Amino acid sequence: MPPRRACEPSWTSSRTTSPTSTPGSRRRSRPAFTRGDIACVVNFGAEPASLPQHSAVLLASGDLPDGRLPTDTAVWLRL
Repeated sequence: MPPRRACEPSWTSSRTTSPTSTPGSRRRSRPAFTRGDIACVVNFGAEPASLPQHSAVLLASGDLPDGRLPTDTAVWLRL
């Protein structure tokens, strides 16, 4: 059996993620999940989407022109 790798403690906590929705979104085209003060939003829709109110962009899978989330892009935000 291979050795177990140490994980970031917060990754193994009993806290759960909560599905949310972004303003004016449809859950299927723009799913969002939060955990504590972190949110992940993905835009599967055909149009750029507004981002929820946040204090910082932590990571994005692409550019965020005009502060909007383009199609086929994900962003992780500090709320």
